[in-house]
Amino acid sequence: MILRRLADAFRRQDWFAVALETLIVVLGVFIGLQVNNWNEARKQADLQAKLLERLEEEFKVLEPVVADLVVFSKSAQQSTADVVNALREETPPADEAAFRQALGRANWALSVPQVAAAYSELVSTGRLADIRNVELRRALIRYGDAHERLERTYPVAMTLIFAPDSNYYRAVNWNMDTATWTGQGAILSYDWELLRASRAEMQSWVTFQYDLALFAEAELVEIRSILSILAEETDSGA
Repeated sequence: MILRRLADAFRRQDWFAVALETLIVVLGVFIGLQVNNWNEARKQADLQAKLLERLEEEFKVLEPVVADLVVFSKSAQQSTADVVNALREETPPADEAAFRQALGRANWALSVPQVAAAYSELVSTGRLADIRNVELRRALIRYGDAHERLERTYPVAMTLIFAPDSNYYRAVNWNMDTATWTGQGAILSYDWELLRASRAEMQSWVTFQYDLALFAEAELVEIRSILSILAEETDSGA
């Protein structure tokens, strides 16, 4: 209809009508594009809000798991260090109960938790760059880096610590009742001289246990930073 009126105006050389009809067409196209842009922006805003909600839910679940991993890794590292220090002496330590407890905890290990699914999805789809909050995006990248270091270190550490032919496992007689493993009865007996031969092995354990604790703590710092930023986003959007 508008094009017909525009053609008629051209034939009549009614330039005012031509200008008016052209303006109507341009405004119609402009308004249509703006509506499309607003709709697309609203969709993107909705998607981002849902994504941030998923991130917050997942990292809230992940935070205590990684916090336990940090505590656990530091405890194992300290126990191993205590055993190594005791093995420098000629005879077993006077505090037999404390030594057995350290001996039992020296090879403790927790599995590395899986990377947050929402973060993994962001990386795999290339949508991490779509996160508008720069600090959040940087914290997510640092989280991914820390988790990657942790994942790389864990299998190497486990191969070393749980090597079945190590002097530690030849020297230590473990109780097969798992209920005793966190208490005083985990270690039934040990061969002191053979255990002393495992000192070099256990010194290398400390190195890997230190790295596991370090990378887990770095991951925990970023998880808490992410949660803090997400909480601010929620408050500002409320």
